[in-house]
Amino acid sequence: MNQSPVWEQRWHPLRREWVLYTAHRGGRPWIGDRHPSAQATAPSYDPTCALCPGNARIHGENPKYTGVYCFTNDLPPLGPAAVTSAGDDFYIVKPVTGTSEVVCYSPDHAKTFVDLTDAETADVVSLWRQRTIELGARPDIDHVFIFENKGSLVGTSNPHPH
Repeated sequence: MNQSPVWEQRWHPLRREWVLYTAHRGGRPWIGDRHPSAQATAPSYDPTCALCPGNARIHGENPKYTGVYCFTNDLPPLGPAAVTSAGDDFYIVKPVTGTSEVVCYSPDHAKTFVDLTDAETADVVSLWRQRTIELGARPDIDHVFIFENKGSLVGTSNPHPH
């Protein structure tokens, strides 16, 4: 990644609310699609995928997980130590801190959320619940937000279902 992570809140005067700004996100590794296209069937394991079991990630290696797997994002949109921005005459800024976790639904590179069995779905939802309770109990966390980035149109940088 070429630039230092900068995450901050910027005041949006028209919406009258703070907006999260994460300029460094464009520098993360990209193995997602570059444009919408017909997708071929994905393999169940991809040796180049940083989310598949046993593969290397930027800050470590995945265990050979066999079910739902959660880890702290190697390239988070925000983290515990916000870089203090000098701001400028145009933006009113303030630091923002937090954490970002990745939940891989399955070790199967091709298995999307809708393809999970009822038991696998229950495991994912149970982990979401557990992480929401644990993170929500922290005094430094105001909000817990669960979401799925899926597909090139929303900018998913890794096609492994997460």
